[in-house]
Amino acid sequence: MAKACPQLPDIARLTAAMPALQGVIAARWREAHACNEAGCPVAAVILLGSVLEGLLLSRALLSRAEASASAHAPKDKNGKTVAVADWKLAALIAVAHERGWVRGGMAGWSRVLRRYRNAVHPGAEAAAAMAFTAARVRGCHKSLRVIAGDLVASC
Repeated sequence: MAKACPQLPDIARLTAAMPALQGVIAARWREAHACNEAGCPVAAVILLGSVLEGLLLSRALLSRAEASASAHAPKDKNGKTVAVADWKLAALIAVAHERGWVRGGMAGWSRVLRRYRNAVHPGAEAAAAMAFTAARVRGCHKSLRVIAGDLVASC
């Protein structure tokens, strides 16, 4: 019997700077659950990494000036801060942690999910000897729900 999809917190306030992200994030959240239930945990964890990126991007877009003032904000070759929409997941995680948008333990977990998400690259998955199971993906879903709540609460 299929398990019910974990509920994603209401992210409308979080995605206010780019409202279209709300639908994209919610769809990928549900799709990750469906992949896991169908026995496709690698696809599920890659999607959950995408959800994490969308949530963190949403939060950074809400506070562009604050995010760009972070020591972790990426710079171009001229030392100018890169547009927030072009940041990579690692920078989004570092800025969210530094700014206190995500609680300490969850910031560490975000880096783990980023590593899992990199399983999209077969060489990265093979080199890290990652083993994805349905239970591990369910744990990722639960932790990501907490992170989403932290980000919403920080708005």
